[in-house]
Amino acid sequence: MTLLERRADSTSAAAPPPEVAAAPGKSNDFGFLLDIQGLRMIAVASVVLQHVFQWPEGGYVGVDMFFVISGFLITSLLLREGVRYGRVSIADFYRRRARRILPMALLVIGATVTASYVLVLTSRFESIAVDSWWSAAFAMNWHLVSVGADYFQTALPPSPLQHYWSLAVEEQFYVVWPLLMAGLLFVATRWRKNLPLRPLVAAFACVAIAVSFLWAMSESVASPTAAYFSTFSRIWQLAAGALLAAMAPLFLGTPAWLRSLIAVTGLVGISYGVLVAGVAIPAPSGAIPVIATCLVIAAGIGSSGLAVTRPLRLRPVVYIGTISYSLYLWHWPLVVLLLTVLDVGITYYVTVIVGTIVLSIASYHLVEKAVLDSNFLAPRSRHRGHRPASAESRDGQRVFVGALGAVMVFLLVALFNQPSVVLPDEGPKPVLAAAAVGQTQDPLEAAIRESLAAKSFPATSPPLDDVDSGKPVEMTPEAGCLDPPELSLDICNYGDADAPQSAIVVGDSFSAAWLHPIVGALVPNGFRVHGMALNNCPFIDSDVTIGVAQDATDRCNASRDAMVDQIITARPNMVVMIDMEYGIQRTVNSEGSVRAWTTARTDIIARIAPSGAAVVILTPNPLGKAATECAGRLSVPSNCISTISENWLKKRSADEAAAKQTGATFIDTSSWFCYRNNCPLFVSGIVISWDTGHITRQYGEYLIPRVQEALLPA
Repeated sequence: MTLLERRADSTSAAAPPPEVAAAPGKSNDFGFLLDIQGLRMIAVASVVLQHVFQWPEGGYVGVDMFFVISGFLITSLLLREGVRYGRVSIADFYRRRARRILPMALLVIGATVTASYVLVLTSRFESIAVDSWWSAAFAMNWHLVSVGADYFQTALPPSPLQHYWSLAVEEQFYVVWPLLMAGLLFVATRWRKNLPLRPLVAAFACVAIAVSFLWAMSESVASPTAAYFSTFSRIWQLAAGALLAAMAPLFLGTPAWLRSLIAVTGLVGISYGVLVAGVAIPAPSGAIPVIATCLVIAAGIGSSGLAVTRPLRLRPVVYIGTISYSLYLWHWPLVVLLLTVLDVGITYYVTVIVGTIVLSIASYHLVEKAVLDSNFLAPRSRHRGHRPASAESRDGQRVFVGALGAVMVFLLVALFNQPSVVLPDEGPKPVLAAAAVGQTQDPLEAAIRESLAAKSFPATSPPLDDVDSGKPVEMTPEAGCLDPPELSLDICNYGDADAPQSAIVVGDSFSAAWLHPIVGALVPNGFRVHGMALNNCPFIDSDVTIGVAQDATDRCNASRDAMVDQIITARPNMVVMIDMEYGIQRTVNSEGSVRAWTTARTDIIARIAPSGAAVVILTPNPLGKAATECAGRLSVPSNCISTISENWLKKRSADEAAAKQTGATFIDTSSWFCYRNNCPLFVSGIVISWDTGHITRQYGEYLIPRVQEALLPA
């Protein structure tokens, strides 16, 4: 999520930004200006804290707040210009935007690409390099939609430039909005000379809000990822600020007591939006922070400062608001890239926070403010002050030299940090022998312990620099095993059609990933194996909720009866159930309850009992770190060690209880991946997961003897 526009040009740190001063009210409403800086502080602090600590839950709505603030400030500026001069200079508008946005945006992009070159492996760096072009073109949001990025649920580490999506939304909006304002001004002053401009702007803002909000509500259900990043789903938030700017004169005569009430209501609404995660984002849940931000801004219009908003005007709060653009741009690359060299813990948190603060303060004063204090790209038609042409020329030269210096630094860092080790294309492909009776130590346990103690990365299979190549074919659309167009035992079949025995593997995407070793274990022993997997959909007899993806939720809940009927009709010898650890959190209103999951699992086993199948419950491999996240040029294997989560342990306990109650076979697979709660990234040179949890094809082959030992007695 990104931070947006906080101010347009300003001649000094103390001077009020012109678009803020343009808001109706006293010409020197410094209290009002500081209130807005305080709102920026709340917004950026919410976003940064949520990204670093995953708290507060709704911290991402800080972006919604910035959209409102930006829409209000920019529209106020355009209205003032239109009323004062009878025209809106499109060229001046974009010069202001360029000098305000581009220097810091390009600096952070350059620094992020350079750091990525030094830290991450080649395949991930190439992806980040592509992201940099989309970010620089202010089209990152559409790139994220096209690649299917999901802000709330992802099995792979995000791009360190993902936060540029909101800058893209804002700049795309401002391609159209000034042109529309100029057109409305022409209608008001030329075509119908007595037509007031503000009502026209308010009317168009209302239309934009209504259309965009309805679109956002629809998309938030049908396609949550597209809705989150889409410009069309976000326009209403910017337009809400624009509507407030157009209606600003209506608030000038508001009595102090009513202003205070409005401000308190707004602050309470912002607190609620930040502390409580919304279900449907950006609409309708996004309406809470948007309306609340509008209320706080409205309360301050024409006021020199309310007592109830005094905390927003405290000097530290105002300063954080002032550097909020820099804070936002720097924090996310640090959050993402430092994971390649540091484990999540106190050192990581301190490094991210301190690094963000230091970089933000330095770049604000040396780059952002320096450009804004100069006449570089200042509007030609109405320069503030009377600086001579030579001074303006020197400003341009300083900016050019500074930019050239930054580019040279990035190039030198890249030049002197050439990769010293080229990872091999092929790694070892060992086959794990079944544990021999009487062995003093399990060979798999020994291999896991050896991996946990490794000091450097070995050659691996799949290669660390191409770990996606280990994705099991059973998880691809062509196989028809995961999210098939229709649920049918006529697809995703393995083994002889006339095999004497059959097995059906059911569950979520983890069951599709595990199909490879299950097929390898059962087919040679006279089985035909069928797979039926729905992404994020555990096989339990209970309605589930799959995040904000309503269509996936509906399909999961609607498909359960059909899956049960097909199992009963097929009468397999065995049904194998496996679901990822998050499954226990998906049961409706259970909040991850062990009892609720046990009941739901017991009930589904009872429903398929008429099939006569032996039921096996396999625990999933614990979630860990993605190789693309933790394996880098400067990292060591210990950076990639993970631990078994409390969530996994709760689900194991619930499944074990369900197995005891129903007579099903329960198989705890944790010892196949971890030793004493610690889980390495690779075992015997084989990478376990191609993302954060789904096992690789190679590790599935490695485990075939263990799976065979576990399943055949059942």
